Amino acid sequence: MNQCEGLDQEIYDLYVLDLLESPLSQLVKMHLESGCPACQKGMGQGLNLWTGMAISAAQASDVRPSAALKRRIMRSVEPARASWVEWFLMRETWAAAAMAVVISGATVWFHGPSGVTNPAIPVQTVQSQPQPAPPVPEAPAPSPIATPGISTEDQVQLAALKAKLANLERDLSASATLAGESETALRSERDRMRSLEAELGRQKTTLEAALQQRQQLEADFRRVQAQTAQPDKTAIQRVQFLEEENGRLRKDLTVLRQRAEQGLQLAAFLGSPEIRLVKLKGTEAADKATAQVLISGRGKILLFTGDLPALPAGREYQLWIIRSRGPAIVSAGVFRASDGKAEFQVANASLLESLTSLAVTEEPAGGSTRPTGHKVLIGVARS
Repeated sequence: MNQCEGLDQEIYDLYVLDLLESPLSQLVKMHLESGCPACQKGMGQGLNLWTGMAISAAQASDVRPSAALKRRIMRSVEPARASWVEWFLMRETWAAAAMAVVISGATVWFHGPSGVTNPAIPVQTVQSQPQPAPPVPEAPAPSPIATPGISTEDQVQLAALKAKLANLERDLSASATLAGESETALRSERDRMRSLEAELGRQKTTLEAALQQRQQLEADFRRVQAQTAQPDKTAIQRVQFLEEENGRLRKDLTVLRQRAEQGLQLAAFLGSPEIRLVKLKGTEAADKATAQVLISGRGKILLFTGDLPALPAGREYQLWIIRSRGPAIVSAGVFRASDGKAEFQVANASLLESLTSLAVTEEPAGGSTRPTGHKVLIGVARS
């Protein structure tokens, strides 16, 4: 067996049919181009092998490839290929060549010696000296199922190869259609990318203009801010004075309104036919507190207090009416004092019957049913 850098004859046999894949195919090609004698001899024997198979098949020649080479060829056309791209880019040439050689040989086998005139063609040595073709006996017409000279296994493999070749042609057609569609889609995407790049350029120009405008506005704002960083002190003092004066005027207005309301209340009381004045004095709990109570003949009470102590949260003042008949002590209501002053009005004539005195106590918020807290004011009502 011829060898060159570790190569055997099966590699040359595959290379003749373009079935040898890289990197071995590149290695053989490089050696052939350099004029390597061993590789040229291996190529000659490979050509003799396949030529002898195609020509001498009908003559029932014993020229056959080795079992290992046959297995490699069958593996190369098995359906487990990587993808349609690999078939389209790498295997269409050698697959078509292999199928052509096999189909040509099978055609000779199918027709047999009766359908083919076998001229005397000199065949070069293919691993062994070819023997003269024996006389071909008359044979019956070939059966549609079994072909003379070809085993059943070879027939099955030949049919499988034909089917694979048809599938390959369909795959190539589909691949060409898909490639055309892909090219169209690629052109569309390129047009879209150019459109997007143009839009991006316009957006970039707009953004740069907006940034310049923002910088100008920020500069204007800083300039105005620097101008107003130190305001006029005289203007600030004037504003403060006006605010204080406004507060004093509001307080005076509140006092005037209170006095006006008191005046109206007094006018209403003075219009009553009978008016009594009861003065209340402060106790030890509120010795500075004072109060005046006006009692009209119509059963109304008007209470004015002064200097009442401020109460904590949750506490209120409660006015009590003390009578000479039962119930002896009744509540007239609760009130709160502001700045020591309070005004309280009662309009219940039944509470004033048999009135003898008045008192004010400190009670929980909401009042009590009977006095419980400190007594802060007390006064006697004279008839």
